[in-house]
Amino acid sequence: MELLKEKAPEVMARLGITLDSVVEKKLVPLMNAVETKFAQHEGKFTDRVEVNALAIQLGATRTALELLNAFPPKDPQLAAQVGIEVVMVDVPRPDRSMVNVTPGRVTKAQPLSGNGAKPEDPRPKD
Repeated sequence: MELLKEKAPEVMARLGITLDSVVEKKLVPLMNAVETKFAQHEGKFTDRVEVNALAIQLGATRTALELLNAFPPKDPQLAAQVGIEVVMVDVPRPDRSMVNVTPGRVTKAQPLSGNGAKPEDPRPKD
């Protein structure tokens, strides 16, 4: 009954089972697993070939990614906290009063008239 009262990490630590040892001895070999496929003809084995055990490799890779917290949480509240936060700073725009600019089209600057007056600013007024 005392064993039942202990927490799993405590039992595993006492037995010498660590995350490093499990990954090194069990998970890494599974990520490189192979299987043997046999061919038969008239009830006799005629050939065999070693191939990657893709289902086992996929499971091991998924387990490794889960250990790395590579997947978003299944809980919607926790999943909402995962992501990238974008901060946009309102930076002053350059003075374009010397340039004839229309939305989506950029043209060369208009020369000042002989009297020094600036051309009218094409941007909408707020």
